[in-house]
Amino acid sequence: MTGTRIDAVLFDLHNTTMDGNYVAVGTARVAPVVAARWGMDAGDVDVMQGVRAAMRHYHSQDFYLMRDVFADAFRHIAVTVGAEPTDAELTELNDMFWEANIAAVRPTEGAIQTMDALRSAGGGVGVVSW
Repeated sequence: MTGTRIDAVLFDLHNTTMDGNYVAVGTARVAPVVAARWGMDAGDVDVMQGVRAAMRHYHSQDFYLMRDVFADAFRHIAVTVGAEPTDAELTELNDMFWEANIAAVRPTEGAIQTMDALRSAGGGVGVVSW
């Protein structure tokens, strides 16, 4: 790679620049609300299983918003227990989930130093996720 110029480096967020444990915080925040609202046991609320189910629809699309994916994930969870969630409920759960996640986000070890070093060397740094 001698002589190769690197103009930019793109990083993924989850488990690359951010410690992925934040998702557990959001799940812990919404699980009791989902359980109480739709008659479930909080331990049975599996947000990521809902995301996997929702992604079957989105994976082939060129563009989508994560708020739509997670709304569909919560809808999937509700429908599996016979509930019919409203758009307002799905928005509320989505907001609750992400507010808890964002508060819990921490950088992975060395992520900030790596990005600072790349910027100092004149490279562009970008983040691509989902």
